[in-house]
Amino acid sequence: MSDTPSLRARYLSLIDEIVKMTLKGEIRAKEQVYQLLVDGVSGGTGEIFERCLGDRLTEAQQQLDTQTDELKQAKAGRSLRAMRTIQGEWLRWQEKNQSTEVLDKAVQQIIVAIGQEEHLSVFLTVTDPNRPKPLNLAQWQQLGKKLQQQAESDGLSDETVGQVRQMAQGILRSLEGWSRLENYLVSWIYDQSRSQLGFEGVPGEKGPWLAWAKQVNSPIPQSLFQTLTMGGSVVDWVGQQNLSIGDFVEIAGILRCLQQGLINWFDKLVYDSKVGAKLSISTFLGFSIVWSQLARGFAQATAQPQRESLTNGCFQMTLQILRTFAQCSYFPLYGGIFASFSGEYLRDALSYLDEPLRRAEGTQEKARILTLLGSSTRALGQPERALAFHQQALEIAREAGDSVCEVANLNHLSRTGVAQGTFAEAINYAQRAVILSRQKGDRLGEANALANLGYSEVFQAQALEQADPDLYEMAVDRLQQGLDLSEKVAIARVRRCA
Repeated sequence: MSDTPSLRARYLSLIDEIVKMTLKGEIRAKEQVYQLLVDGVSGGTGEIFERCLGDRLTEAQQQLDTQTDELKQAKAGRSLRAMRTIQGEWLRWQEKNQSTEVLDKAVQQIIVAIGQEEHLSVFLTVTDPNRPKPLNLAQWQQLGKKLQQQAESDGLSDETVGQVRQMAQGILRSLEGWSRLENYLVSWIYDQSRSQLGFEGVPGEKGPWLAWAKQVNSPIPQSLFQTLTMGGSVVDWVGQQNLSIGDFVEIAGILRCLQQGLINWFDKLVYDSKVGAKLSISTFLGFSIVWSQLARGFAQATAQPQRESLTNGCFQMTLQILRTFAQCSYFPLYGGIFASFSGEYLRDALSYLDEPLRRAEGTQEKARILTLLGSSTRALGQPERALAFHQQALEIAREAGDSVCEVANLNHLSRTGVAQGTFAEAINYAQRAVILSRQKGDRLGEANALANLGYSEVFQAQALEQADPDLYEMAVDRLQQGLDLSEKVAIARVRRCA
């Protein structure tokens, strides 16, 4: 910043003035210090003030430590206490103004990105729920209003004003849509039996999309929900639309609110935590698939003017959902998604989810998602594809230091080896899983590893036509150990949930 030197001088002077007023007895309450900071520190320059305060604190501490004159030492002590007060009120100022600064910065980032046609990507990054301090709904609304105000200001090109206005309108429409849907978030659950809960069912009959299509009054999300209700092709639906960035933002906001609302509700089903976990898993995957289908639709919509930005935006939404899912305690490292997905729908899910993961960097969350895809593809009779998923997940998990995920993939590689008839490799993977799980105290991983080891040894003995009863007895013993440990893990989980 060109004015950094003058700002630094100004902020050093402000700090010195507050200390001087404190020493003179002119500061009678902390609120006075806070108000001086409010009046004296400009928005967006907090880092400069913080550095100035840090420098003055260091100087005051050094003076206190080195001063031998008692009077001067006493003054240095009072000055340091005054600066500690400034520091405390500065933290308070930051807490109150951080949200405004974050939103102001987001608006500027979006405007700058419009020139590179990356404003949708920037918007989705700013609103990513995986950020340390994700934006809440009130901040979403503030962001929409700030963008709206920016569109009315001078100095922007007509094209930029149009894009900013579209995004602002999309945000505000999404909040309006959610306000209409919030009271009907789970109403559809009471219209069907518990055995039918999920995102599959007879097209046009019950289910969440039908209930939500009846309540939302905005044409784009309503049309999408109707398509999902009837089991229609989302890919074809995209091809029939002419969607703007604002339409995308509206859909993104509504779908995110629905997804997060459902998961929060399902996670609170304490009377049946297993049902709640299955429904949460179904929700995560269901919304991921919708976004992946939208991505495929935009990729094929050659007439769509912003097709590349919209396609990438869909993949970005998919990855954000999957990364949130991978951080949940019930993330199924050892399978378990088949309660809500089956047949062709599961095959489509795996196909859709595979593509956005190819674009993701090697993160811990990616390793866990690849683990889930690998176990699912093996269950569908695709061991070679499963092998590729698990080998990649193993490498990423090891680099990320995720030992639980590493053990899970060693176990899955063992099972995949049995499926492919490579029993020696299966035994090797299982042995490694046993060793690592015991080192890390991963009891569930150890139980699976013992079972896999015994299972692999039985198949190898059969393949070699070995009739030695000791071999089978040893393998059966490993299977029994795995079973016993699995039962202990299950009992411990029940006790924790009780």
